[in-house]
Amino acid sequence: MLLAQVLESEGKKVGLLDADIHGPSTVKALGMEGVKLKSSAENSIRPLEKGNIKLLSAASLIEGEDTPLIWRGPMKSNLINQFLSGVEWGELDYLIIDS
Repeated sequence: MLLAQVLESEGKKVGLLDADIHGPSTVKALGMEGVKLKSSAENSIRPLEKGNIKLLSAASLIEGEDTPLIWRGPMKSNLINQFLSGVEWGELDYLIIDS
């Protein structure tokens, strides 16, 4: 996450994918807890935005900070694939994956 903030401070457009399904923390670290993801007319996901950082995290899909997300193999893989291919990232200079 710090790398994304440094790149943003240099004027870069940064995507930050929080791929840590069981302990997503970037939303909280960026002060965006409680903000939910939205979909577009094309049924793709729009990432959260803070400045020039576009953020995608499983934390934005679950209700409440203490709600567990207990998924195994294929479900986690499908979610990460969806985060990579079904998201309107737009034009980015960097995509950082926090795992």
